[in-house]
Amino acid sequence: MNQIYIFSEKRSNRLVYMARTIADRLGVLVEITSDNDILVTDDKAVINYSNIEAGKLQITPAGLLFEKRIQDQELAVSKTGGVSLLYSNRDTLLGHDVIAACFYLLSRYEEYLPHRKDDHGRFASTSSVLSEIASIQTPLVDIYLKRLKNALQEIYPWLIMRNEAFRIEVTVDVDQLFLYESKGIARSIIGTMKDSLINTKSLVRRLDVNLGGKQDPLNIYHALISKVGAFGINPRFFFQVGEPSRFDSNNPVHLPKVHDLINEISLRADIGLHPSYFSSDNHETLLLEHERLKKVTNQEVQHSRQHYLKFELPKTYRWLENEGITHDYSMGFADANGFRAGTAVPFKFYDLGREESTGLTIHPLIFMDMLTVRKYSNEVDSRTELDTITNAIKENGGLLNTTWHPEVLIGFDVPQASDGLLDYCLETYSHVTPE
Repeated sequence: MNQIYIFSEKRSNRLVYMARTIADRLGVLVEITSDNDILVTDDKAVINYSNIEAGKLQITPAGLLFEKRIQDQELAVSKTGGVSLLYSNRDTLLGHDVIAACFYLLSRYEEYLPHRKDDHGRFASTSSVLSEIASIQTPLVDIYLKRLKNALQEIYPWLIMRNEAFRIEVTVDVDQLFLYESKGIARSIIGTMKDSLINTKSLVRRLDVNLGGKQDPLNIYHALISKVGAFGINPRFFFQVGEPSRFDSNNPVHLPKVHDLINEISLRADIGLHPSYFSSDNHETLLLEHERLKKVTNQEVQHSRQHYLKFELPKTYRWLENEGITHDYSMGFADANGFRAGTAVPFKFYDLGREESTGLTIHPLIFMDMLTVRKYSNEVDSRTELDTITNAIKENGGLLNTTWHPEVLIGFDVPQASDGLLDYCLETYSHVTPE
């Protein structure tokens, strides 16, 4: 039978979560057992997760999966083959407690501990152990599980396990549907006055749109859907439908052109909610915006990504799940491209506060155009960073979840437009060649 047994003298929700994670990743059945007889069998694949010495693949537990509270961890970092190993233990075949290491990263354990936040109250990359060990752009979880798979295959060659495939996902954050059009009377007047004083170039474009009938510069959505679709990828658009604020510049959703364009896009592409800046601190705001987008599109909305990537664990994720959101795309650093949870593979959220696995699937945000074009002055360097991250995913399997912004794609208020970077991404890493 294509099954793996994890022998453990103790059982916990954390261990059950990791057993299911391993099962999902390797494509096999995984069962936890405390029956010592399993350690002397020859016809079953066994991970010996205990201190009992036996002729099986032994992983000496670091203790994390059996703790009852959240506390500072001694991560005991070592390196092998250039890869940092958390919960290092040289007496273990793999050199560390791979199960505890994966749980620490996937559960976002460090985000429950005291840490310094950025100006927007977010967990910054510099607060992460991944920054300390120079592994932000290294998918440690995926590497760890691949090493575990290889070790199992060597000991139990009859096991049939799955290789995680490489895929590309294109997502678009629509912070504002239009740049000049359908802003509401008051905001249009204020915007015109501001442009007349400090930005005559923007004033000309604004007048061309509002008075001359030209298409709004941000209205690139149908062309974008066609471009991405030519590579066999259905993009997903995340819409802001909340109230304007200092950090939210979206168009009023009750205006006919706004309502109609969101509907048109939803008929051609996948959609999701882009909860406003303050929604992470106000459940009622999140509820209002979720209901508003469902009403506009006349369909269920189960996918979401927080504006500014502003969320707090576990509170925001609990609220999202309560509102019927089943997929979240916020798990990325707001100040660095890479692997915030150490993985490029979607995974279930584990609520450490309640010590339980949830039904919310987390889609790691790996690469955001804005973080690259503002960091580098030329597209060559941006491509190099994209290549580094993408090649790491291709080597270990997973989803290259890319995030783009219409403003950045057209080069508005950024050093370089990212449309060429998107073209490069699609042409280089898509498995489909447009006709």
